[in-house]
Amino acid sequence: MEDLESRFGIVRTEAMAISETIRDAASKMLAAQIHLRSTVKECEGEGLWVDDGGTVRPPQGPVFPSESENDKAESFGTMLSYQQEISLRESGAGGE
Repeated sequence: MEDLESRFGIVRTEAMAISETIRDAASKMLAAQIHLRSTVKECEGEGLWVDDGGTVRPPQGPVFPSESENDKAESFGTMLSYQQEISLRESGAGGE
């Protein structure tokens, strides 16, 4: 009987550890999801859009139609910056 109680105690301890790990993972996933959605909103605020695959794209229509070369480079840099942020979040490497 003591052996059975001991085994139940071990199983209970392991189950609690697994439960804590799952709660921690869920919390991290929620934080990453919130940050990713925020980043996508920022992209949209810059006039960019993010497709379902997470690729940041310029506005529909001509790419940077009337911008100077410096403005085009800055817009492209902004786009790349957001793309890197989104890629980090998708891969789970984005810290938090």
